Amino acid sequence: MMKFEQTSSDFGEVAQGEKVVLFYTFENAGGSDLVIYEAIPSCGCTSPKFDESPVKPGEKRTVEVTFDSDGWSGKQQKSITFKTNGVPDYTTILLSGTVN
Repeated sequence: MMKFEQTSSDFGEVAQGEKVVLFYTFENAGGSDLVIYEAIPSCGCTSPKFDESPVKPGEKRTVEVTFDSDGWSGKQQKSITFKTNGVPDYTTILLSGTVN
């Protein structure tokens, strides 16, 4: 089971064109190795980076998420959905903020 310490972050206000980098820590709260098969961003402006090797039970890892605000304005909410071998097999994290 992929258990995030927090499933949403507000990056506040940024100027259009800025790149925002956020970090989300998760733990494998299951009893066997957790495998992340896929990370699906809600749009091409959001990209996740993470170690793709199996996560041992009880082990913590961090996902780095970059949001590129170029071409966006106003209130934004983006998501990344992780497909894993855990239960549930999909876990979603959110990021939001305002682009000026």
